[in-house]
Amino acid sequence: MPGQQDSPEGFVRLGRDAPAQRLASESAISVLPGPSRFGELIDQGLELLRNNFVFLTVLAGAFNLAIVWGMEQMSGMSAGFEVTPSQGFGAFLALMAISVLQLAFLVGVAGSLALAGRHPDPDRRVGFAGLRDAHLGTGLLAALVSGVLVVLASLPIFPLGIYLAFRLTYAPTAGLHDGEGPVAAIKHSWRLTGGVDLFARWIGLIVVASLLGVIPSGMASALQNPKYTQQLGDLLGLDFASLSMVLKPIGSYLGGISTALLVAAVGRFHLELLASREGLDLRRRLAVISLARAGR
Repeated sequence: MPGQQDSPEGFVRLGRDAPAQRLASESAISVLPGPSRFGELIDQGLELLRNNFVFLTVLAGAFNLAIVWGMEQMSGMSAGFEVTPSQGFGAFLALMAISVLQLAFLVGVAGSLALAGRHPDPDRRVGFAGLRDAHLGTGLLAALVSGVLVVLASLPIFPLGIYLAFRLTYAPTAGLHDGEGPVAAIKHSWRLTGGVDLFARWIGLIVVASLLGVIPSGMASALQNPKYTQQLGDLLGLDFASLSMVLKPIGSYLGGISTALLVAAVGRFHLELLASREGLDLRRRLAVISLARAGR
């Protein structure tokens, strides 16, 4: 229709005033999948992880290692000092906020990779190449704002924080992939996530992904346990510090595998949101058909 504007997610709405170059950009991207069954979401989430395994696991492992190192530094600084309850709560709150921010940003990365995975050019689908056109600044800001809101909501009522995490799940992807500011990203995510059915599917994906990641997560916890490190050092005849320097990165990477499983499942879920709530798969098909007919 005349005067019609582009849609919030950056894909053109069909009409007589649609620019030809925007239609051309629509045809340059393969058709998105339509709404899928739960089992298909799990399979496609695992496929997304498999296609980006090294990138996602190394990135998540690096975040985990940074958090472990930060915790050790905080413990070392507080050693020999009496920690008040308020200081302990502040440290817990800071750790919780950092962990949520990490997950929010990684979800945005996985969601962006899920969208990039539909690109017809194989060199633009995975890893760093899949994030070639990503908006890092807005992605980090959207992850930060949504993460802080989730933490604040979790303090008085923990289930409220879980529900808010669902309603804001697309915000980091909207910032990273679509370049939306934090307010626009949160509004976009809120529009996409209405409905009990989607909330149930999101919870189911998290439960299944968490169960799949139990083994690497358990191994990570064991390797980062000082008692285990000490016992293993005594068995191998190595001092604690040297063995700890080796085991901590390994444990962080194993924890990164568990985290990558989770964010890949949620990232694939973002395609489900776009298809079921905005009909993006249908609009892509219409755009390609319209361009093909115009070129005749």
